[in-house]
Amino acid sequence: MAKRKGKAKAGRAGAVAARAVTLAADDLGQSLACVSNFVSPIQSQSLPAEFGEGLRARGLDVNGPVTLGQVPVGLPAVPLNPDQLAFTNPGATWGRGARLRVAFLDGRPDFHDRVRTHVKHWMDAADFQFEFVTNPSQAQIRITFSIPNSFSSLLGTESLNPPPGQSHSMSLGFSPAETREDEFRRLILHEFGHAIGFMHEHQNPNAGIQWNFDVAIPYYKERIRFGPGVSPAQANQLILQQLQAFPNSSRYRATPFDGLSVMLYKIEPQLVVPGTYRQEYGNNNTDLSPTDRSIAAELYGPGPGTAVVEGPARRLAIDGDAIADSITADGEVDRYTFAVATQGAYQAEAEGSALVRITPADKDGVPLPGFASADSLTTTRGARLPLFLDPGTYTLLVTASQFLPTSRGVYTIRVRHL
Repeated sequence: MAKRKGKAKAGRAGAVAARAVTLAADDLGQSLACVSNFVSPIQSQSLPAEFGEGLRARGLDVNGPVTLGQVPVGLPAVPLNPDQLAFTNPGATWGRGARLRVAFLDGRPDFHDRVRTHVKHWMDAADFQFEFVTNPSQAQIRITFSIPNSFSSLLGTESLNPPPGQSHSMSLGFSPAETREDEFRRLILHEFGHAIGFMHEHQNPNAGIQWNFDVAIPYYKERIRFGPGVSPAQANQLILQQLQAFPNSSRYRATPFDGLSVMLYKIEPQLVVPGTYRQEYGNNNTDLSPTDRSIAAELYGPGPGTAVVEGPARRLAIDGDAIADSITADGEVDRYTFAVATQGAYQAEAEGSALVRITPADKDGVPLPGFASADSLTTTRGARLPLFLDPGTYTLLVTASQFLPTSRGVYTIRVRHL
């Protein structure tokens, strides 16, 4: 099937204006201490040394081990639009088309109703469902409202294994006096973002936030509710874990910083090193950004708002001639199949006036779990997708670049044996 045309909920191109926000200092702490645990490192298989050497020979900056299905550690991200992206941990996600059961352990009926209402934004963006059940033992996500001003969630599949003695996987500690609907929406979407594998956007290694920890740690320490038995030193460490950037590693999916993501903390100017503050750090985002939606759709499959028209795929021959094609519509997905006869290192390459993204998929067009996509960096340096593959039939999905979802133009694509 060659073409899948239609309109998708893509992000906007170009700079996105930062939103004007107001938020009392006492409210700022309500979104803190969001993730109490993080998933273990993804188990990955090292590839032969010649694979890394082949990447270096093609101008890629590989500063570490090259592992199966993951972007090489140290591979630089070159953002074209700094307002696009979400920071995720693919190893914590539930799988495409997931159906997740949610149970309330306690709380008021009107709070329950607000959760049911606002999580629909996530369900509209991607192909997963939240089904609300009454038996907590049947639920993957278990919510308590009993801890005042405590807002937290385990990350993705970690919800299946909470810490000893803890029955809930998510805490939504709304004040009984809370009436602001945008605040309900912001916090519910933020914590459910963690529950489906999204991490804090301010911890994205591409955010460039230079924290003034001497100010930030005591500032947040006054606003975070810690349980009994947490010493001051432990509290400092917990805050540090919630603020500092994660390493630029193949373990995480990190591309350009998204200042409109619902996963971003609102950051006051005094909390960063003088002279390093950016306006978008202070956004108090209360809804999903275009990129939150598009990344969710990429991880879990398109949501019900995405319409596609399918056609036959085009066949690529490894080391054969490049095929010429074009991007002409929002949400367009071009499909190419190729056969691998022997295990080894391969590379898909696309270049042209259209800035494109290449996503590896199985023979049926389902994206391969744990494998990264590749984007065009400029019109002269196209997309390069290194892959280590076993024998079989594979598909390449070509769309407009994540960095420029409205891109139009022509491109060529081919697959080479490295």
